[in-house]
Amino acid sequence: MVADFPISDGGRDLMLSHLRVDGEDFVDSLDKWVVTKAIDHMDPNGRRYGVTTFFFEDTAKSIDHYSRPQIEAVLNSSGMAN
Repeated sequence: MVADFPISDGGRDLMLSHLRVDGEDFVDSLDKWVVTKAIDHMDPNGRRYGVTTFFFEDTAKSIDHYSRPQIEAVLNSSGMAN
């Protein structure tokens, strides 16, 4: 996922904080889910897989940024506006 618009440093910090909490919760829940499937899906000839979350800065120059009114319209129509 890459933001559709440039984000301030404060917004970046909030996004990182959200990822730390919800990302860790997601990985923990996935770990617990995998453990419950071990008996049915364990295979000595199978492979091991992993999942992680990471944060990155997209340095590509994009001309397709949304304007504030466009973003507010999407948030309002989805019920996600404050």
